[in-house]
Amino acid sequence: MFKKLLYTIMIFIFCFYSFLSAQDYDAHTDIVLCVDASSNGTYFATGSADYSVKIWNIMSSELVHALYGHSDWVRTVAFSPDGNKLASAGDDQTIIIWDVNSGREIKTLYGGHSDWIRSIAFSPDGNTLVSGSDDQKVVLWNVNNGREIKTLRGHSDWVRTVAFSPDGSKVASGGDDSTVRIWDVNSGRTISTLRGHDDWVRSVVFSPNGRNLASGSDDGTIKIWQVSNGRLVDTIEYAYSYIFSIDYSPDGQRIISGHDDSSVNIWNISSGSSIELLGHSDVVNAVAFDNTGDRAITVGDDFAIIVWETYYGDFLYSIQGEYYYDEYYYDEEYYDEEYYDDEYYDEEYYDEEYYDDDEYYDAE
Repeated sequence: MFKKLLYTIMIFIFCFYSFLSAQDYDAHTDIVLCVDASSNGTYFATGSADYSVKIWNIMSSELVHALYGHSDWVRTVAFSPDGNKLASAGDDQTIIIWDVNSGREIKTLYGGHSDWIRSIAFSPDGNTLVSGSDDQKVVLWNVNNGREIKTLRGHSDWVRTVAFSPDGSKVASGGDDSTVRIWDVNSGRTISTLRGHDDWVRSVVFSPNGRNLASGSDDGTIKIWQVSNGRLVDTIEYAYSYIFSIDYSPDGQRIISGHDDSSVNIWNISSGSSIELLGHSDVVNAVAFDNTGDRAITVGDDFAIIVWETYYGDFLYSIQGEYYYDEYYYDEEYYDEEYYDDEYYDEEYYDEEYYDDDEYYDAE
């Protein structure tokens, strides 16, 4: 009797700790949409469809702050260059500036956009913020007084991604019109319109030296452009899925990319070779190197945050929310206008790749 009781207790303890290891109670409770790492190497931040922003200690994986202020999905987060501020934005069309040390809201920027804000970035001096939105606008903001500086118009469809150049003189943007634009910050005029992608441009990032700009697209390519003349320098092809997010390593030698097939790749730019990181079970929405390039953070639709070693692709740790499917995702995610306009309905969900047999239909 005693042995049976002891055995039952041991099984219970094993199951309990197995459950804890699979689900972290500080984790997001919905899709994780964005990530950024601080320049001081201490923190990284994530934003989610659970309306929250969370700041984590990158070494210990401990939750530092859970920030609540948005009333809808948080699609983008960005640390200021000194690491003391964090900006977040999303579907509520507002940008909130947070104090990283205290976790308190400093100010809210609003009125510049009339639709979802998908991307934000700080200038190198931390005094200006740029934002891109589904309203087709790129907006420059004064961080100190919260006022709009100027609006950059030129895209003919949703703007999904924005980035500041390392010297602060230029802004890059990309979106659903399949173009990448480079803007002069002072004049607000377009310097170059880069054409070469065949589908939505989801992510742009300047190289650390500012000479090149990389763009990732639903056409399955990462294109590297020379900033000075807009010329295409190189193309990295990933034929298996859309490219949702990219980031340069601090030394400018590698690019990390996250894809809708749940994979992550780290590319050696000079050789074109890559290592694949397998750990997510759904779309990888965002990727980021830390300040050393030794670690990378990836987040996705599987509610997971994963931290990796980047040279061999070793898994370091994950922060995993409870991942499940219910009517909420059926209604809110897959049947909104982003996913089910005529183009997306015909080409993505109901083509031969996705619905070629009953097994895939049942599983999906």
